[in-house]
Amino acid sequence: MNLVRFVYVSAATPEFNEQLDMGRILQASRRNNPSQEIGGVLYYGHGYFFQCLEGERRKVNALYRRLLGDPRHRDVDVISVKPIPFRSFVDWSMKYVPVEDDVENLLKRRGYKRFEPYDFDETMVDALINLFAGATDPTGGPDLREGAGSAGRNKALAGLLDFFRRGR
Repeated sequence: MNLVRFVYVSAATPEFNEQLDMGRILQASRRNNPSQEIGGVLYYGHGYFFQCLEGERRKVNALYRRLLGDPRHRDVDVISVKPIPFRSFVDWSMKYVPVEDDVENLLKRRGYKRFEPYDFDETMVDALINLFAGATDPTGGPDLREGAGSAGRNKALAGLLDFFRRGR
């Protein structure tokens, strides 16, 4: 299999409502990505999205082309694409990491003043991926863990909906 890690960034449009739309984005990802064997992580901060997609190159490219049409974001820019020997987010169809304090600390250590992902180099992308891989997703546990099946995905979706209903 030709696995890739594909990272893009974008800016939220004025229509984006974090409270409502973030849960919808994750719910759609967790419903659709498993059949394509795509996983990854999503971070949102300071009005920007940072998303890592992992999977077979053709499938990831097809998903990216669909994401380009989403009206909740604009100024989409691919900042990293590279072959990988294994997925960092193999247990996740889409992990969500609201780890603002950890990201802010990482940015300061790396000399960045704020979360402006269009300026990130490959070293910073790798550092964020490593941070996100070790972070806890407050919406529930991994939804693709071996043996979890549809019950695991349903539990993860229920945790996701509950998290956003409570308001992060």
